[in-house]
Amino acid sequence: MTVDISVAYEVIPAKGHDLAEIGNKIAQEQSVGGYEWSFDRHFDVAPYRAQVRDLYDHPASERGSIMISFPADNIVPELPHLLNYVAGDVFGSQYVSQIRIRDIEFPQSFLAKFPGPQFGIDGIRERAGVRTDRPLLGMIIKPSLGLEPKRIGKLVRCAIKPDDGLRGVDVIKEDEKLVDPAYCRFEARLDEVVDALRWMQTETDRTALYVVNVTGREEAFAEYVERNDIDDVLDRFVCLQTVISNGFGQMQQLADSDQFDTPLYAHRAGHAAYTRTSHGISMRVIEKLSRLAGADFGHCGAVVGSHERPRESVIRNKDALVNDRSGWADVPRTFPVISGGVNPMNIYDNMHRITYDEFETDLLFMIGSGIYAQSGGSLDGIARGIAANRQAIQAAIDGHSVEDVLGTYGSKYARMREWIEQEDASDR
Repeated sequence: MTVDISVAYEVIPAKGHDLAEIGNKIAQEQSVGGYEWSFDRHFDVAPYRAQVRDLYDHPASERGSIMISFPADNIVPELPHLLNYVAGDVFGSQYVSQIRIRDIEFPQSFLAKFPGPQFGIDGIRERAGVRTDRPLLGMIIKPSLGLEPKRIGKLVRCAIKPDDGLRGVDVIKEDEKLVDPAYCRFEARLDEVVDALRWMQTETDRTALYVVNVTGREEAFAEYVERNDIDDVLDRFVCLQTVISNGFGQMQQLADSDQFDTPLYAHRAGHAAYTRTSHGISMRVIEKLSRLAGADFGHCGAVVGSHERPRESVIRNKDALVNDRSGWADVPRTFPVISGGVNPMNIYDNMHRITYDEFETDLLFMIGSGIYAQSGGSLDGIARGIAANRQAIQAAIDGHSVEDVLGTYGSKYARMREWIEQEDASDR
């Protein structure tokens, strides 16, 4: 029995070409090739050839849809080869004006070949010490570039335990652009972070995670771990890779490696070159590939924020990271990350509109300006920003909107209300 990988393409045909012709060309060229030749006349190429399963012309558009089934036996379970198989040369084909891979479905037997996330949502919650049913709060180190290691160490301590005694964040993340500049060497930065994490474990009751950018520095991090005795805090680290520039194959190799036991964070920097165009790959497909590659965290966009996308699109992206249907039940779930202009004014909307249920709690809110904007450049101000966002999460869980907090419930969420009022004043 043939087991197939199903791929949905959205196509605008080039002049003089139609959907049926395009579908047949993709099916043949992306499987057995454009010319079927065999040295043995008894050889049957048909079992290895992809098949067009469905064609649909959109009546009110020049765009059409093509569904093609690819025999899964043609490919090894490695993501670079999968992309070569279903994408390959289709984007440069002369018979299409535009083409987009909208979705991809895998048979359970193929999914079973990928271990997926090593930790998943449940494992991340355990490591972060957040077993209750609430979203995680994350803080991005800002400014993204320019800080020397000691200043980053101070920010980490502030994020873990603000000076006013309020609970800190659950996750602290380096920016994806911070790698190894002369003013903030990779190892010197790690030294300061390790010191801060040890302080956390000995002097506080916090259990925050630190996301270190290892894009292009995977071996450097492995060597640092090997040379330095950091087993006491290694379980506080998460390794970030930018999957678009670094590749899904690299993340898959890191996930399969037994060098160190850390969760993986798939950053989607550069995704828009593929996903926000009608000639590329949808974000839903990127999410599925990230999950298969072993990402424990994956960005799914925001319903409200500076990088907001249509609600239905964000829900589909999130669903690709967490759904347990169609054979995905045995693939651990990836923690959805909401980021891009998130702040106390839109956390309620993001929690309530990213699902068709009442609200969603399996989320990581990764926040930058929403913490720093009203800080005045001080650590105390950053602490107030952290508290405002934490209260915004609790208000959303309690069912209280921004309007409620500015009205009847202002005293219960005082930090949140203060942040919003200051933001409103600065906009005038």
